[in-house]
Amino acid sequence: MDVLNAMQVFVSVVETGSFTNAAQSLHMHRPAVSKTIQLLEQRLDGRLLNRSTRSLSMTPEGEAFYHRCKAILDKVGQAMSSLSDRPERLIGKLRVDLPVSVGHLLIIPSLMDFQQLYPGIELTLGTSDKPIDLISEGVDCVVRLGALKDSSLIASGIGYLPMVTCASPAYLARHGVPEQIGDLSKG
Repeated sequence: MDVLNAMQVFVSVVETGSFTNAAQSLHMHRPAVSKTIQLLEQRLDGRLLNRSTRSLSMTPEGEAFYHRCKAILDKVGQAMSSLSDRPERLIGKLRVDLPVSVGHLLIIPSLMDFQQLYPGIELTLGTSDKPIDLISEGVDCVVRLGALKDSSLIASGIGYLPMVTCASPAYLARHGVPEQIGDLSKG
């Protein structure tokens, strides 16, 4: 029995609240999850879970074992990522397209730090406020402001950039404070 795998299955059952949910999250068949828990309980010579057709709960031994498993799995994850997440191991070409304002205000000032942190990455930046075809233009990643229009692309939010309207003191002295958009064309 792969004890580490059995611990992962047990933790998933506890955290998802059912064998079915654990099977889905682990991409396993439900009977395989059930069998893993049975074998783990046999190996430990004790019950970890109270099961009925409608509920699932930990025994006191199961709760203690859960906390130990969680700590062990966290340590294993840290050990694995300590080697695989080193910046010097990241190498290759990366082409990113950004809005002009984001590129100039946020990204360009940070490029030297990025290159020092990731010397193996050959970064190519493009700045454009227009939609681009990632495939035909060979772009790996695009950053855009606002909502994504209908697309087959996968998108996720990375931050919030507040938008503000500004005017110089000289403009306001000459034209006053605009109260509606049409007031801007009068100046």
